[in-house]
Amino acid sequence: MPTNWPLVDRADGERPPEVVIAQAAARVNHVVIACCDRSGRERGQEWTEGTTIVDDNGRNAATPGPTAPQGPTCP
Repeated sequence: MPTNWPLVDRADGERPPEVVIAQAAARVNHVVIACCDRSGRERGQEWTEGTTIVDDNGRNAATPGPTAPQGPTCP
């Protein structure tokens, strides 16, 4: 699912709130969810860069690595 998650303040080490919501939705509905978020800055807006794939148990199955253009890497 394409997303447009603007960057919001959060504590160091915490996942973006939108990713937490995707994890909960995947677990409750027993579905895999793939979220493709924007990155960088666009017209002054910074993005969360929260691209992730969540399995049906609500766990992150994949997130972009340090070289995001190459695609997701499994943890």
